Amino acid sequence: METAVNLQPNYVEALNNLGSAVEAVGEVERAISLYNAAIDFDPNCIKAHFNLSLALLLTGDLPGGFAEYEWRWETDQAQKLHRVNFQQPLWDGSELNGKTILLRSEQGLGDAIQFVRYAQIVREKGGKIIVSCYQELKRLFKQIPGIDRVAVKVEELPEFQVQAPLMSLPYILGTNLNNIPANIPYLSAPANWQFSLENNGNLKVGIVWAGNAEHLKDYQRSSHLGYFMKLLDVAGASFYSLQKEVSADDRTLLNKLPVTDLSENLGDFADTAAVISQLDLVICVDTAVAHLAGALGKPVWILLSFVPDWRWMLSGETNPWYPTARLFRQQKIGDWEPVFDRVKTALVGAERLAEGVPPCPPSPCPPSPCPPPPFPEDIEFNIANALQIQGNLEAAEARYARVIAINPRHELAHSYLGFLKQKKGELMAAIAHYQQAIEIDPNAAEANLYLGCALQDLGLTAESIAYYDRAIQFSPPSPNTHLRLALALLLTGNFQRGFAEYEWRWKTQELEPRYFDRPLWDGSDLQGKTILLHPEQGFGDAIHFVRYAPLVKAKGGRVIVACHLLLKRLFEGIAGVDRVVSNPGELPDFQVQSPLLSLPGILGTTLETIPANIPYLTPPAEVKFVLPPTDKLRVGIVWAGGPLNRKNRERSCQLSDFLALLDVAEVSLYSLQKDFPAGDRALLNQHSIPDLSEHLNDFADTAAIISQLDLVICIDTSIAHLAGALGKPVWILLSFVPDWRWMLKREDSPWYPTARLFRQQKTGDWEGVFDRVKIALQNLISTSKKANSTAGAGTGAPPLQTALPGNADREDLPRNLPPQNPPKVTGIGISWPISVTSGWGIYGMNLTLQLLKNPAWEVALLATPSINSEFINPLHKSLLLPVIEKQKTFQELATANYDKQIACNFPVLYALGNNLASSGVENQITSGTQVGVIFFEDTRITTEAIERAKKYSVIVAGSNWNADVLKSCGLTNVAMVNQGIDPAIFHPAPKTNLMGDRFVIFSGGKLEYRKGQDIIVAAFKRFRIKHPDALLITAWHNFWPQYMLGIEQTGNAIGLPNINRDGTLGIAQWLLANGLPADSFIDIGLIPNHLAGQIVREADCAVFTNRCEGGTNLVAMECMACGIPTILSANTGHLDLIYSNICYPLFKQGRVKPTAHFPGVEGWGESDVDEVVAALEQVYSRREEAKNRGFAAADFMLDWTWEKQVKRFLDVVSNVV
Repeated sequence: METAVNLQPNYVEALNNLGSAVEAVGEVERAISLYNAAIDFDPNCIKAHFNLSLALLLTGDLPGGFAEYEWRWETDQAQKLHRVNFQQPLWDGSELNGKTILLRSEQGLGDAIQFVRYAQIVREKGGKIIVSCYQELKRLFKQIPGIDRVAVKVEELPEFQVQAPLMSLPYILGTNLNNIPANIPYLSAPANWQFSLENNGNLKVGIVWAGNAEHLKDYQRSSHLGYFMKLLDVAGASFYSLQKEVSADDRTLLNKLPVTDLSENLGDFADTAAVISQLDLVICVDTAVAHLAGALGKPVWILLSFVPDWRWMLSGETNPWYPTARLFRQQKIGDWEPVFDRVKTALVGAERLAEGVPPCPPSPCPPSPCPPPPFPEDIEFNIANALQIQGNLEAAEARYARVIAINPRHELAHSYLGFLKQKKGELMAAIAHYQQAIEIDPNAAEANLYLGCALQDLGLTAESIAYYDRAIQFSPPSPNTHLRLALALLLTGNFQRGFAEYEWRWKTQELEPRYFDRPLWDGSDLQGKTILLHPEQGFGDAIHFVRYAPLVKAKGGRVIVACHLLLKRLFEGIAGVDRVVSNPGELPDFQVQSPLLSLPGILGTTLETIPANIPYLTPPAEVKFVLPPTDKLRVGIVWAGGPLNRKNRERSCQLSDFLALLDVAEVSLYSLQKDFPAGDRALLNQHSIPDLSEHLNDFADTAAIISQLDLVICIDTSIAHLAGALGKPVWILLSFVPDWRWMLKREDSPWYPTARLFRQQKTGDWEGVFDRVKIALQNLISTSKKANSTAGAGTGAPPLQTALPGNADREDLPRNLPPQNPPKVTGIGISWPISVTSGWGIYGMNLTLQLLKNPAWEVALLATPSINSEFINPLHKSLLLPVIEKQKTFQELATANYDKQIACNFPVLYALGNNLASSGVENQITSGTQVGVIFFEDTRITTEAIERAKKYSVIVAGSNWNADVLKSCGLTNVAMVNQGIDPAIFHPAPKTNLMGDRFVIFSGGKLEYRKGQDIIVAAFKRFRIKHPDALLITAWHNFWPQYMLGIEQTGNAIGLPNINRDGTLGIAQWLLANGLPADSFIDIGLIPNHLAGQIVREADCAVFTNRCEGGTNLVAMECMACGIPTILSANTGHLDLIYSNICYPLFKQGRVKPTAHFPGVEGWGESDVDEVVAALEQVYSRREEAKNRGFAAADFMLDWTWEKQVKRFLDVVSNVV
């Protein structure tokens, strides 16, 4: 199947079948991707939709899974079933208001038992409930409170108005993991049952080993009676068989075992319930008895196959559907043996149940569920610690949570629970617990350290430093904490302090000091002395820092370098090194010493003084192996580092990731990987990639081969350093939080001028990295062709200028002739990516569209657009196509000359943010007229930033508040032009009334602390108590989830939204967790800008309770332009929109608490929830007045169109050209 998909990627059936195959071996996430791919090619592929539903449910994505599960009615299995097609409409979840509804069973007995729990919820909608079910369930279901009638045959059904399959109810009612109805017990045994079990004082255990043989996956879920024999010698336990259908072989065995066979007493499920109610525990495979025991509130241990049915999900011992259930899972396919070993261990020594619950007395009615009472918090905490030490992290996590339930202010429990969440990759949950621990005890060293680590894992290295500092302040000296701090400082480029802290590494257990019996060199003159420079850590570190040897030599002494034998030949060619020694016994006498990685600190290295005199290594003169000649681009590859590296798993990718590069024509790949498994060797042979490992005897040999290549593409390993030190172009593939030397948010490296860095945009995302590498390689090939063509014509290298405004068209690229006449138009460059989703992107796109209309200006896009075809207005796409194509030409030339600065003879616009920071693009693309465009929120601006800002000819702020803050810092080169709106999209128009007569409140934008959506949630909850017809429509999203932090601390909202696998936010689940009913809101997420107008116009009111807005709030402007009555917090950038006759200002603005991301909050404002509710009430109760105010806003915004605002912007730029 893999082969079929590779040969024909759009082969839908193969994609679906491959998904099923990989899901069967536990690769559920991959299966989901394959099912989605099949659906992309064939949106009506029934099998793929159905398989996707089960996979999504298995991962716990209940909303997505149950939505897809509605495709089950179209499957072949469903078509074969005898099913009555009722004429009555499917219930939509609305109020029943006295109607009668039929809830009909489907599929298996267990399914009916599981989902009949919803009957009570449906009952609360105000109707009469009829349940159709199998005969075996009728007596049992008749006892459920709230069910008016139970029918088995169609002719027994009374009249009803609406109907719903039982298994569609979770979808109809919006079930998710947080709101599963688990009010156990919801079934009970009949009161008049006469049969009773003997009370012998033992633990009474019911067993079931097999399910219905007709079930499609019965061979996977059923075990064998023989496995239960392991349990029979457990002292103090009596066993009872609840197996209804017993094979002849099993009955023969059963008769020989000390197991009481109760099958003759199990006429229907009411009988079975009566038996189970007298047991202490049920142990069974995944069959109807498991559901029955769980629904009765009876402790039940369920034995699960490797990839179980969806309702048991993929991991964990507990299950949200049945609180009294404990799950025992296969660890590999078909392996029941260890499952029963664990079950036996759980039974041995138990007086009644493993948790110490006393046995339930025989009773015809099931007992209420009674979870084991918690121990005192100190004992619970000690148990949790012991479980963590044993490696039972899931149980430890549950115990820490129990400690917090007993005492919410248990600081260490919060810290340790956060630590376990972080280990599972649940960073946002971990951070929330760390913050709670620090709120309880601000001096808690561990919590501060852990929070620093979590922030760094999230990519927020600069923010983590403050917490490392606090951890050091509040604890005894900890070498590991100092080392954490050092690496964070170095990662942010703070070399002076970072290398000083880095000396703590010698006090950790990771490094063993050597040669420290001689004095450490202090950087002073070496005349007459010999110094030993010795390695530490890996080969890459030695290669990286041996560059300092010539600088040490300049101090006047004799320089000895110790190194590994594999580096000796290579290092012997370094200028300034008098001797290279690989055997400690051969060391000559020396007076001072220094570890290689201490030299940057000793010599005071800063970002500006990094010794980057490349190459500082050279290959040997005698080359042992010569690559055969080829016309193709020779590219060396490395995909894995040394396994002993602590972060080798994060930094290494797979050989298979590189295979995508084989699609690039005129490229030959060569493997420089030294050690790799047999599977990789087979893959190299399969794809005819030369394996050069046999020629790589030491690093000198490797250097000789690299010198024959055109490019090296590798992960962060010693080869990256070697290629960089040789001056060879090297593309280095980096993990989300890389090693410190590659720093953050830059594509270049000051250590290696010929390096280009390709970074993961999220943890583990190698696919995105290789997508960008492939594009860059294609561009490189294309540029090389142009360069060869130009060189053949004798005109020199391809000129960069030809890709810029006012110069030659693409077909004229080889010609580098000056224009015969001065250009009649002025070029203008935009240096940030245009897009249709982010604020900056929309600003850039509308600026570009207006410039295209203006004959006096010619626009150049200097950054690759970030435009998704499905999100862009088709008309805009057509208009932008020529300028996007021209940008591709520029990008090819810029890539080919990545180490050169591009000087533009026209104004270039640069995007600026907090602390006047830019993306750094001005380091490559410069102009005599640099125009800064700024939107910022953090009012803390450093002296260095202010000095840096003076280089701009003018800085155009997006609000008067931004402009005033900059001017208060002493900057005089400041102008102000607001953003604009597109009147073709955002204008008043009639509603479609899709929401009926509900009062619709709209709120959109990024979900961030500074945006204040928590205030909206709190206000809406209170408003809808009085007005239950209110409906909140949210269009909230977030590309940078770290900026949500702080919302959970305000007291307005509980927790933070989860981040879904596709990067979207779980807004609906968050709102449900905050007490909003599912029918009180609609979350539409991120929407294309050109579609926003028609959505906004459905609203009766829009609310923006922003704590701060650097601009004027583009979404708020667009709502006002549509004539929507808009409530605005009266602070910061909003003040440009605050006029009492065009909006509803929130004038009560309290002080805002600073956060790690926004330490400067002067001028920010905290809106008052009561005032928000009052404003909503005013709009609600005085609709006509609100409508008039909305129309006044629309008239006001006609002066804020993009056409007018861009003209004002160009007037500012013209004054400085």
